[in-house]
Amino acid sequence: MKNRILFAVLFFAFGILIALLTQFVLPFCASENGMRCYDSKIADFILGILIALWSAVTFFIHREKIRASFFIFIAALNLLVAFIPSWIVGTCPKIHMPCHAIAAPILLVLGILFAAISLGNAIYLFKSRRKNEIIQK
Repeated sequence: MKNRILFAVLFFAFGILIALLTQFVLPFCASENGMRCYDSKIADFILGILIALWSAVTFFIHREKIRASFFIFIAALNLLVAFIPSWIVGTCPKIHMPCHAIAAPILLVLGILFAAISLGNAIYLFKSRRKNEIIQK
């Protein structure tokens, strides 16, 4: 019960944080004229909303195996948050641009950190499920 509430709230807050960071805090270029950093900004905003929605759904799921699979998917979304501005879409090619020097490294660190937390929670849920099955038998 505590795990379900804690991780649902944690990843909901993280998804909202990513959406707010990309829209209002992190320095991305504001031009829509085919700039890669703008495309990264929009993609990470959408991923932040998806992370928040998926984690909100995990709050209502009581079975550990299903929640574990949801957290594996949330980990994949977090890896996309990390790798979209760094490698998949990219940012401005000049290293002195703020989107390249500030925004991409912050999203890389946050995405990898929360992907690791999400995978750790999924492993914990799979192990606790097995432990519960052994106890019940």
